[in-house]
Amino acid sequence: MVFKSRDGLTLIELFFVLFLCTVLFASVFSFSAVTARVSDPGKERLLMIAIRNDISSTSAEAMLNGYEEKMLIRSGETFCGYRFQSDLVLRFTPYGQLQKGAKVELFLEGEGYLLTIEPVTAKVSIKKTG
Repeated sequence: MVFKSRDGLTLIELFFVLFLCTVLFASVFSFSAVTARVSDPGKERLLMIAIRNDISSTSAEAMLNGYEEKMLIRSGETFCGYRFQSDLVLRFTPYGQLQKGAKVELFLEGEGYLLTIEPVTAKVSIKKTG
């Protein structure tokens, strides 16, 4: 059996190509909308991510070195745009576990926030005060 080459597309092939183009464009535009939202999640989310990253790296150092580690952000320092009102001190066991939680008051553009880090799980949360 020999197939003959033909010019053009059948109606089914045309619909299939249009469907693929529609799906492709829809996914690209919806992805760009999602990334636009994620890339500007707000200062609170960026601070929480940065604190979590520091906690993870300090915890890993404690486990790797086999002795207690400490994470410190001094009062008055600015971190992701937030100014710390008191020292944030987190101590980790040699097993990488957070010993005690912490609560620290922060300021950003005249507004107060409370940063809370829970013990053991190291869950980070931030809430606007007042």
